[in-house]
Amino acid sequence: VLFWFFTIIGLCIPIFLAAARDRTVGFDVTYYVEPYFEAAYWSKSFWDYAEEVKSDYVYMFINYLISRFTDNLFWLHFVLQSLMMGMVYFVAYKYRKKFPIWFVVFIYLTVMYCSTYNIVRQSFAVTITFVAYYYFINNRKKIFLSLMVIALLSHPTSVVCFLFYVIDSIAKLKNVYLKYFTIILLTFGFLGIIFIFKDLIN
Repeated sequence: VLFWFFTIIGLCIPIFLAAARDRTVGFDVTYYVEPYFEAAYWSKSFWDYAEEVKSDYVYMFINYLISRFTDNLFWLHFVLQSLMMGMVYFVAYKYRKKFPIWFVVFIYLTVMYCSTYNIVRQSFAVTITFVAYYYFINNRKKIFLSLMVIALLSHPTSVVCFLFYVIDSIAKLKNVYLKYFTIILLTFGFLGIIFIFKDLIN
């Protein structure tokens, strides 16, 4: 009981701090978080909202759902942070016998937590791929693919995480020549994508 009590307290602190921050903290908050949430609040239906905003569907749905109950941006941040911290903790708990839970959460807080103040949609998509990867390495490919679709509908950059699936498929090829040919082909393809979309990637 004490374990779960202190766990909830420990998770609530960073969740509350992220939710209660000044609205001017983070460029993306002023660029799309606040305007999108306000648009959701005044929309009569989700499809009207989707037509007006034209953003990532999972993120829009969360916005719209929260806006049905309140117009306070605090609760949108609170829900998003709760989902992100919850997903990170889920994976940390699953691997508690290999890695201390505090260590996994600490790594997330030092590497990703401050980024979630700004790149909100992308941070949310990253945590979904974090959970998806857990299912991937445990051979639960259907759950992995389902979560990756949700991640893609949260932010398109999560498409790079399909590389897990591609690399795994290549590694399992029995024909050595086909394996190396595929690796070379994908390498040139990847370099070509980087060159073509270098401005977007930057």
